[in-house]
Amino acid sequence: MTATARKTLMAAGPGLALAVLLAAAPTLAQGDAQTAPAQAAPADAPPVQARPAAQTGPRIDPQRAFLDQNRRQPGWMVSGTGLQYRPVRRGNPDAPQPDSDDTVRVHYEGRLIDGTVFDSSYARGEPVSFPLHGLIRGWQEGIPMMRVGETWEFVVPHQLGYGPVGRGPIPGGATLIFKVELLGFEAGQAPKNEGKAVNPEAEKRRAQKEAEEKKKRGRD
Repeated sequence: MTATARKTLMAAGPGLALAVLLAAAPTLAQGDAQTAPAQAAPADAPPVQARPAAQTGPRIDPQRAFLDQNRRQPGWMVSGTGLQYRPVRRGNPDAPQPDSDDTVRVHYEGRLIDGTVFDSSYARGEPVSFPLHGLIRGWQEGIPMMRVGETWEFVVPHQLGYGPVGRGPIPGGATLIFKVELLGFEAGQAPKNEGKAVNPEAEKRRAQKEAEEKKKRGRD
């Protein structure tokens, strides 16, 4: 090869383009990763070292992974709907339990799986009252299992929470972690079947309570 040819090749440089694969964020679907623009290397740059190919395989959903891991932790139980729960502090076994149509008075804290607190009555310094039938399905199912004076923790999958869309600071598909302290409740009457989730145990207790009240009125 002549000296002129060697100079021409050196001036051309490696001429290689490097594709940089960005890690997809947890909320992106697989295949949303972008490729950085290719840039020509300077003529005097050293040869580009080959990078190992990105690993391929099934995408890991962090929400599902958290649920799968948490359900295996000591003390946690899982209902048929997928609600995870555990008592943190038990109360008097004779203390009353609310029904699905009652208004409950609670202290609570809600977190995302990364530890972000999105709501807290503790932070505001005062408890709050909610009509139970108007809350997310995870609360409609979980709170009636508690007795007044107890504190429980709940892990609510998105289908029992705010669904794939989310609300406010809660992103779509988010698993929610709640610490709930049941301070009391007031009996109420929820509207009949408005598409709300029905808690069979709560409905059973409500029917028993109504039967007892009718029986008592009959004796009077």
